[in-house]
Amino acid sequence: MVRRWRNHPTVRQWMYSDHEISQSEHYHFIQRLVESQRDFYYLLYSREQAIGVLYLNRVDFRNCNAYFGIYANPEERIHRAGVLLEKAALHLAFDIAQLHTLKLEVIEDNERALNFYR
Repeated sequence: MVRRWRNHPTVRQWMYSDHEISQSEHYHFIQRLVESQRDFYYLLYSREQAIGVLYLNRVDFRNCNAYFGIYANPEERIHRAGVLLEKAALHLAFDIAQLHTLKLEVIEDNERALNFYR
């Protein structure tokens, strides 16, 4: 399901690697996550409905910072999905992981994301 979402044109177009991800490539990505101490991905549900994916990357526990990102389930229009994902990411980063700084990167012509994060 997550690979299908990630390959969805409305998600894929805003990723740094915007090619379609194969099953093998996705499997290797998951294997790297299992071994990683700096990259964490979560699938957010609300009442059995899959809302989207949130992630903390390049987590630096020593200096208490990380990069974060989100993408909503592109197969359903879920009211306030972005807000739910962002609130969950902030809770995870600041309350659970005890970070003090979050960073993010947005592709410059992704007006929707730019407006949302502003």
